Amino acid sequence: GNITTGAYTGGKGSPLLIGSITGSLSIDGKTNIVYTTEEAAQNITLQNGSGSSFQYRTEQEIKSQIDSMLSHAEQVSQIMAAQRTYSVMKYGTYWNGTENVEGWYVDQNEKEINLSNLPDGTYYIDGDTFLDKNDIKIKKNPGQTVVFNLESTAVNLKRFEVVDAQTGQSVSSANSNGDVYPYASTVIFNMPNAETVNIESGIFGVLIAPNATVSIGSTSSGWIVADTVTNPG
Repeated sequence: GNITTGAYTGGKGSPLLIGSITGSLSIDGKTNIVYTTEEAAQNITLQNGSGSSFQYRTEQEIKSQIDSMLSHAEQVSQIMAAQRTYSVMKYGTYWNGTENVEGWYVDQNEKEINLSNLPDGTYYIDGDTFLDKNDIKIKKNPGQTVVFNLESTAVNLKRFEVVDAQTGQSVSSANSNGDVYPYASTVIFNMPNAETVNIESGIFGVLIAPNATVSIGSTSSGWIVADTVTNPG
């Protein structure tokens, strides 16, 4: 099929590592460096005017580099998974398993995170108890990054919305254009144990699932670290 690089990330090209090809592949007119084998290169078309070039490697060299990248991502994913710095809390009366008590508790029904009054930085949130709802809202400042840690082996990501607390601009994860770039780089889904990740709607963000098959149903924007990616949409 086709590879289009830089569509929503500033228009620049990208390094591409291609160990083998079944069929043929066309790469767009950006300036890309394609690391591949001499055999696979016979089935790759670099579009005219691209300025792209081949750098030849063995298939094993390419596989080793990709394995190293995935291994590093898996280590970082495990470190992030141990962090919890923000909870979706509510003050009131709740059942603690024995009796009704008053205090702060995790609100299972809450559909909004509001970080607008907190300092810039990275906030680690339990995604398993928050992302299981449709159309959640994340209100944050540009200098804030949100990491959702999800521990499940089977993850299903639903549609969500990000609101810029400074401008009031709201962007749905179903959008797929250049407007989502500043949001996509600051919303991270960390899934260290995932074996399957299903994206119900379009999504933007950074998806880290080094051992999973990630299935995307419609056009999305961002970055994925995964063992396998399928994109029938």
